[in-house]
Amino acid sequence: MQSSQRLILIYSNRRPEEAAFLAELQQLEEQNSNFRLVATMTAMHLSSRTWPNQTGVISGCLVKDMVGDLPKPIF
Repeated sequence: MQSSQRLILIYSNRRPEEAAFLAELQQLEEQNSNFRLVATMTAMHLSSRTWPNQTGVISGCLVKDMVGDLPKPIF
């Protein structure tokens, strides 16, 4: 289902192996141009997988960078 509301999910986990519903959320992002998944991993040194995306904890700077262009964000 395509939403007309822009949605950004900032989702943090230690490793991709521990991220519940990660594949489903990535698929949802591919299917819905108004949904953006910002997944960040905080302990990639413990992972057997590679992670080409964000690493580190969710910070105020990360949130501002991701939602800064939204006219009236809802948190």
